[in-house]
Order: sequence, then C-alpha cells, then structure tokens
Amino acid sequence: MRRIGCLLALVLAVAACVLFPQPLAARAEGETPGMYVALRSGGSSDTELVVEKQRMREEYGLETFADFQRFFGDYIAILNGYSDDVDVLNIEEYAETDACYTVSLSTRRLDKIGGLGDIYYRLGSTYASFSDQMETLEGYYSGVRGRVTCTVYPRTDAGRTQVTHVLARADNPGYEIAAQRYADGALQTAAFEDFSAYLAGTKDRIVTFRAAQLLFAESITIRLDGKLCYVSSENIEVLDESTLRLTPREVTTSEGETIALWLGYFTYSPGLSPFAIGCICVLTAAVVGAVIFCGIRYSWFSALAGRIRGGKQRK
Repeated sequence: MRRIGCLLALVLAVAACVLFPQPLAARAEGETPGMYVALRSGGSSDTELVVEKQRMREEYGLETFADFQRFFGDYIAILNGYSDDVDVLNIEEYAETDACYTVSLSTRRLDKIGGLGDIYYRLGSTYASFSDQMETLEGYYSGVRGRVTCTVYPRTDAGRTQVTHVLARADNPGYEIAAQRYADGALQTAAFEDFSAYLAGTKDRIVTFRAAQLLFAESITIRLDGKLCYVSSENIEVLDESTLRLTPREVTTSEGETIALWLGYFTYSPGLSPFAIGCICVLTAAVVGAVIFCGIRYSWFSALAGRIRGGKQRK
C-alpha cells in the first residue's frame, strides 16, 4: 500500500506541474531586452519584461530600482484602469541585475487589456463572422498606407478620459500584410480567399493586434500553447513551430509624432488544455494504482512470479 501511495503522489505531482506551468523564463535568453510571453490556449499569459537600466535612465529618468518599480507599477495601474477589471494585468515579481531590470507579469485574456490599442483573441470562425474585421484583414492585402487608425490612451493619470487617435499619414512607407501559412518549417503566402475560408471553418485561435505607444518593449517573443498555422508577413519572425517574435514599425501620426506601431496577426492550433492533461495524468495514476492494488490484494504478482520461476526450472 505504501508503494501505491508513493506512485500516486508522484503522478499527481506531475499533473500539478502541468496544470500550473511555470512562466516563460526570459533569463533563459540571457539579459536580452524585450518582452517574453507564454500564451495559453485560453488567451491568458505569463510574461517577463527585461529592460536595460541605462535606457531607463536616459529615456525616463529612472535612476534607481525603486524609481523603476514605482513608475512601472503606476503604468500597469493605468492600463488596468482602461481594462475590463483592475486585475487584468498582475505584477508578480521584480528583479534586477547589474545591467537590467526584470518584471514578471500574469495577464488575463489578451483582448481584456485596454489602453494599448485594438487586440483580439478569438476562435477563427468567430472572428470571421464579423465582416468589419475581415474587411480590415482584406485591406491589409492591398497595402497599408495612411489609413491605419489605432485608439490608445494617455500614459498618465492626467486626462485619462481623453482618447488619442493615431493615424498613419500618407507619407509613411506603404506595406502589405498578407497571410502566410506555416508548414514543415517554411512559410508560403496564401491568397486572401483561402485564408478567409480557413478562418470561417476553423477552431484555431487568431490573435490580431494594432497597438501603439507600448512602453519599454523593443520586441515581443511569444511562445504558443500549440502550433503556429498562419502568420502575417510584416514585422513577425517565426523562430519555430510554437514561437514567434514581433517587432514594431515606426510611423508618423497625423500630429507629426513618430511612434512605434505594432500591427499584424497570427493563428495557431492549441494543444490539449492544462486541465485535460491533468485529468489524463490523474486517470493514469488511478488506473496504475488500481492495477497495483489488485495485484497485491489478489496475489497476481506472486502467482506470475511463481509461473516464471517454474518455467525456468523446467528448462
């Protein structure tokens, strides 16, 4: 019985690790500045942000670790104020090294985050049912020039009710954002009709983003809870079948300000949810435990060992 208990405890421990995975470790990349996101199939995420101390001093006047904590905490509070609830973004931990500050965050669904622009996280078929959203994606195929709008909010508490409209002017370099299918380690551009038909009939997740004035992040590396299917063609680098890196493009607003604009989309096929994997682990533990219990209770193992010994002796 003691062995059964130890086996069940071991399998349940494995299930617990699956049910409650650790955040994506930015430190595994070294002290490379950027945002590192582990995206779950339900749209929530674990995130680490790595920023250089020198940049914080030069651009934001933040001289100490305490200054950075206070500034970043205020910024997250403002974003939560624009979001659906006060805990859409949660700061889990701060850390520092000789050269960098690191912040660990957890978020609820990406599309709950307000104040950064327009972010969607949906089933492909649900997204395709909105004609205005599909018209936006179709418009990207014909080239983006001077007609991208992005709604963002002030970075400080002053005038929090005001909305800033970011409009790319006609003198910005135009570019097309076509969908690319990812398969067997390669990308191939897909016609919009094919991409639209795929979205209309799939349960894959689609993430679209149109964000501006995102503080701190120089790039965003996203690890998916599943496999990449389609990715837009501009400012997204595919690292492997489950990992991609986003970078922004500089554009000029209608007010003449140069800003970083994050624009694109990707779809992916999620794997088994942590809950489902945990259930499988628990069920496996139960079955193995039941077999061992019955083997001991009804002397199955002793009988089997006796047969094996008897066979060897006859030989």
